[in-house]
Amino acid sequence: MARLTVAMAAVLLFPLIRTLAFADKPVLIHEREAATALTTRSKPNEVVLSDQPWSVAWYANRPSLLVPYSDLRIAELRKKFSGLRWLFLTQDIGYSGKAWSGFYQALLGWNDAFYKAGVEGTTPPTEIRISGYDSPLLSALAGFVTYPPLEKGRPCTIVACVSQQLTSVERTDFQKRSQAH
Repeated sequence: MARLTVAMAAVLLFPLIRTLAFADKPVLIHEREAATALTTRSKPNEVVLSDQPWSVAWYANRPSLLVPYSDLRIAELRKKFSGLRWLFLTQDIGYSGKAWSGFYQALLGWNDAFYKAGVEGTTPPTEIRISGYDSPLLSALAGFVTYPPLEKGRPCTIVACVSQQLTSVERTDFQKRSQAH
């Protein structure tokens, strides 16, 4: 009877043990480092607009909103959430449309230039201030300014913040990160 019980237990538990012992390790989220770093750059009550709001909420512990499908909704969100101060975009933003994809690529170019300047020891590019009325998206995001990459290595996450509200601490941080890169 004992042998039968052991045999049945082995048969029933084998799939679980195999899965736990031999399964691939979970993939880390690419944005994790940047989202975690956002914790020290932002205040707890500041809201983040992102294509990955769950990553921001989990790793940065900040309230985060999903980028709306319609660019016109961004203005509504900025009015409704006065603390909407940060923009956190990943390579997945391309699924939100051509305008977002082009916007991401332009700011990714700035991130690359900032990273390259750090590697080469040259002066980093000046921040990009989003303004103008060339498109509904740029109009909705007017007032945001690029922020130095938060991850180590070649950055792929775009971070921007509302420029009028940069504190002296953030400006000092920007200058330090500019000099460090």
